[in-house]
Amino acid sequence: MTNSSTINIRFANSSDVKQIATCHVISWQKIYRGHIPDTVLDSLSIKEREQTWHDLLNNNVKVLVLVRDDYIIGFASICSARDKDTDAQKCGEISAIYLHPDFWHQGLGRKLCLAALSELEMMGFSEVIVWALIGNEQARKFYVSLGFTETDHRKLVAYNKDVILNEVRYQFSFKPLQEISSHIRFEKATLEHQDIIFSWLAEPHMQEFWDNSQEHKDDILNFIHGRKQHYFYGTTQYWLGYIDDQAFCFLLSDQMLKNQDDLSDLHRKYLSKNGHTISLDFGIGNKNFLGKGLAAPTLKSFAEFYKNKIDSLADTFFIDPNTNNPRAFHVYEKAGFEMVGYYYAKQGFFKEEKSCLMVKNFLE
Repeated sequence: MTNSSTINIRFANSSDVKQIATCHVISWQKIYRGHIPDTVLDSLSIKEREQTWHDLLNNNVKVLVLVRDDYIIGFASICSARDKDTDAQKCGEISAIYLHPDFWHQGLGRKLCLAALSELEMMGFSEVIVWALIGNEQARKFYVSLGFTETDHRKLVAYNKDVILNEVRYQFSFKPLQEISSHIRFEKATLEHQDIIFSWLAEPHMQEFWDNSQEHKDDILNFIHGRKQHYFYGTTQYWLGYIDDQAFCFLLSDQMLKNQDDLSDLHRKYLSKNGHTISLDFGIGNKNFLGKGLAAPTLKSFAEFYKNKIDSLADTFFIDPNTNNPRAFHVYEKAGFEMVGYYYAKQGFFKEEKSCLMVKNFLE
């Protein structure tokens, strides 16, 4: 993989089925060689798999695809757990996950699996299962490295009348918010953080939803150098989040006031009546911490930190994800924010774009 290659993960659509099917067949032919007769593997049909994935997508099965330079090199399908001994309301499942063999041992399978776990957590599941071929030691070690544990559950799967696959079930449990929150702390951004902040802002996953205007970058520099700020009302504060002493996220906070003329009617409606209203923005900058379920506990912890350590009158918090970022809605809800409506920004980097206002209250 070259340094210029672009890697991203997104949801699959019907136009992806041929590439998914191709990746599926090539992966099977590599993974299951020695476990399934060569005659079966060599006769696998991309066309048949293409129809299978077409039908699954038409039935609203969620499939994440790992894309390298516009070509799908891996995929993962996710759903409620299908085993009868699991609670489908609490337990999710990675029903299939494959990476093209040409891209093994580059950290991409891990990236894909973490994205699948993150999505399942946002869907509200507290645990996840996945089945692996007993003879596939590579896959079994992979799941353990990600925090899955082997269970006592085994099953025989008939691929056809001549091929029986022996599989073992692995299980993953998400840590409770409170347990994660106890490891998170925050620092106000200073000069020593400048390089790490701007390295994060250069990451594609941050640029997708973060204000990357020069005005905003200048404001960050003004803040950490103690100079007069001009971004919006010149009162934005910037913060870094740490977990176990490793910097992993970037946050901003700003107080919302009734006399700010760019506030939407929706914002005005939900301003604190007796205390202070704080607007937040947030992003996990350190990509090593993506897909680990940190977003919700971080936001929850930051709101509590801000109220307890920075401003005791702060009893209302706003956050406003863009409607192009639906995953954020689930994360923010888990952090205690409630969606109250939609609005269009009157100024700034996202001017005239539709966003969702979400509110978290600490009212007595």
